[in-house]
Amino acid sequence: MTQQLRRLLATSEEPHLTLQVLPFTAGAHAGLTGPFVILQFPLRSDLDVVYTESHTSSIQLERKSDLVTYSRLFEHICAAALDATSSRDLIARVVKDLE
Repeated sequence: MTQQLRRLLATSEEPHLTLQVLPFTAGAHAGLTGPFVILQFPLRSDLDVVYTESHTSSIQLERKSDLVTYSRLFEHICAAALDATSSRDLIARVVKDLE
């Protein structure tokens, strides 16, 4: 686990990435309904897609209303999470405690 956390710390320094930790202290949050990925493509002719999966299946959602819903969910999750600096600080503290 320590190596994974170190890798997250190193990756979090990339300018095109934002790493945010959603701590247990955040309590109930919008991400509890399950994992999802919003796939956005550079060509305007390609449809954005939400990919989500459960224990028994996966689904790709392309309707505008689904994209709006999942985009809002993502915004709520980001708002509940620590900011990037606090997230890196938390990960660094955990790494230090594990050493």
